[in-house]
Amino acid sequence: MKLGGTLQLELPEGFQETGDEKMHRYYPCGEQPDILLEGCGGVQMTGRFTERKLETDRVRPAAEEIREMAGEAFPEYGISPVYLCAEGEISVGWFRMEMTGKGLEHVKAICTAEGRMVMLTFTYPEAEAIKWRSIIRRSFPTWRISNGKN
Repeated sequence: MKLGGTLQLELPEGFQETGDEKMHRYYPCGEQPDILLEGCGGVQMTGRFTERKLETDRVRPAAEEIREMAGEAFPEYGISPVYLCAEGEISVGWFRMEMTGKGLEHVKAICTAEGRMVMLTFTYPEAEAIKWRSIIRRSFPTWRISNGKN
């Protein structure tokens, strides 16, 4: 899957881009993500290229900042510490939000592409948390910047 024609990552089979109708239904007000993918079982991935400039060595601090804002905006959710995956071509800072009462979890992941911050959010059912946490974490080393050939 390519995001913005630049960021490339591997996802399990079955993820498909949603149409405009679903995008507007899920995000009727405010900023919509650049991409919204859905997989089987109610799993979603959103991605947004932001205008914020971000250097590679600032990925973890940016993820810490996003985590802090999420904690302030959603104090009712459990939020993990920020972790950094530097095993692949690009570094990915990420944290997990346990959306108690909604039966969902999020993994928010931050990286940089074209010198800008990219934010991806994976949302999955709490009942499948162990499976999706593992799948998402294993995807981080596959993230790379496309050279335009793939």
